[in-house]
Amino acid sequence: MKTIREVLPRRVRFTYVCKKCKTRYRNKRSALKCEAKPVEEKGFRLGDLIKWREQYHCDRYNKNYFPKGKVVRILGPMLPDEEYNIKWLQSSLSGKHVFQYEVKWPCPYCGKPSGSLFYSPELNQIKNPR
Repeated sequence: MKTIREVLPRRVRFTYVCKKCKTRYRNKRSALKCEAKPVEEKGFRLGDLIKWREQYHCDRYNKNYFPKGKVVRILGPMLPDEEYNIKWLQSSLSGKHVFQYEVKWPCPYCGKPSGSLFYSPELNQIKNPR
């Protein structure tokens, strides 16, 4: 755990930083609690072909499709967005540090490039011809 010491006029303020996700905390107990959480294994690598489990909508042709694209960036480890995790992922990411995958894909109807960030439970890997 990293400790940051700031000297302000008339007081000294300490900030504690989790080594895994770099989140800053005001007290040491919270930072140690965060560090104790496990880190999710990376499910995908850069350049992997993936498919999103939900449908996306093409506004130009008014059609739905399952986005298929490549992982272009991996963010993390970080703490998941709890509201999104509970509402859409049935709390499958609770209690651990996770990775977010930035995926880019072209629309199969209009060709417009699109992209978004996803957690690993939202994605399926397509067989890569390696």
